[in-house]
Amino acid sequence: MNIKEIYDISNDSLSDDILSEILDMNSDFEHSLYDKLIGNNGIKSIYPLYQDDLFEKVKFTSWVNLIIENSKDKKVLKELSDTHKFQRKEDIERFVWDFKERNPMFSNYPMSSRSWNRMNSNASLMGTKYSQSEMKHALYLSLDNNKVYNFINMLTISCLQAKVPFEYSFRLDYEADDKVVVYATDESLESMIKIIDSIIESNPKLINKERQLPILTTKIRPWLGYGSGFDKTGSFHRLRSEILEEAIFETNQKWFNESDYSNNDVKLKNDIVDSIVKFLNKLSNGSNEKTSITVPTLEARNVEEIDYNTLMLWKNDGISIKSLDMLLDKLKNKEDISNFKILCTSKNKRKAMHFYEGFINHLSKYTAASKESIDYLRTCIKDKCPKYGIDSNNFAFANSVSSNIKENTYVEEDYYKKVV
Repeated sequence: MNIKEIYDISNDSLSDDILSEILDMNSDFEHSLYDKLIGNNGIKSIYPLYQDDLFEKVKFTSWVNLIIENSKDKKVLKELSDTHKFQRKEDIERFVWDFKERNPMFSNYPMSSRSWNRMNSNASLMGTKYSQSEMKHALYLSLDNNKVYNFINMLTISCLQAKVPFEYSFRLDYEADDKVVVYATDESLESMIKIIDSIIESNPKLINKERQLPILTTKIRPWLGYGSGFDKTGSFHRLRSEILEEAIFETNQKWFNESDYSNNDVKLKNDIVDSIVKFLNKLSNGSNEKTSITVPTLEARNVEEIDYNTLMLWKNDGISIKSLDMLLDKLKNKEDISNFKILCTSKNKRKAMHFYEGFINHLSKYTAASKESIDYLRTCIKDKCPKYGIDSNNFAFANSVSSNIKENTYVEEDYYKKVV
């Protein structure tokens, strides 16, 4: 499948159903919208830790062999003559770090980060060089957690055999829908998809059928998604979450200003309390150790400390709390409280909540059910896309990629025929 075919089958990632689902995600801000988009709910993964050592050993062995094949320096060859003794990831990384210090010409060894494991063909010294900017395309796989390393090893071997430039990243520490991300250049994209198809066809149990692909990707296969257009860190989803957050805030604010919602004291009270409680939950990592909030009385220098139980009483029993009553009145009258902050305290943690921003985001539960709001949100997103280099008509694609498709300037090399 080539890039034009992917573009032609691209699902509508700004459909009513998807935007409504994203608004629902946004109304619960105990996790960031970015985490929601990739399905990261903060649950840690379980996987065999020994596989870290095995994967590092595979990379290390390939790296050592390639240096031995391409170096005539007797000192270097002697240093690498007994590296078979290194079996643990920590020992390998320590050796490589010291080796690079002594031999800077071999400085491209792929060191893993704490959460993401990364590997690329530049780092493996396979001889197929590329610049980072050439990796314009990302392929997302929904794999079983215990099979990720198996897939990665097969992918690496296949790409080395075919001399396909490759880069991939994967993480096993948290449950998420973007377990494995494989990057490709314009020339290698079609071959990379063929390689991945071949691996999955021969090993169907690698796929986790219960895991969803990230919601904004184009579904090439039930288990394979596509995306292009990244932020400075190389993230497809962080860039789009930034666009979505801006557009959702504007949409919710418009709904709040134009609806009769502010005349409903019960709803207003519920949403004031719910937005504060959700912030307290986030601060306390979802535990029940909420202690208190400190609310300015909206008058200079005066504050009012309110414990959690009193906050709930204000909502349910109508007791008077001066600061919250004044906040309620200002919301009803649509006065500007954009700079209003609440200090939330949980155990030993203290953090200021920008109340208005949190409150407006909380209203996503209402705009998610409003066709007019969803249409407005879609327009906001499309208006913002050009600023971020995203195709306004296809949210999964970068503008530069879409333009090349329309101008028919792609040249794809069939690396796949080289695979043994």
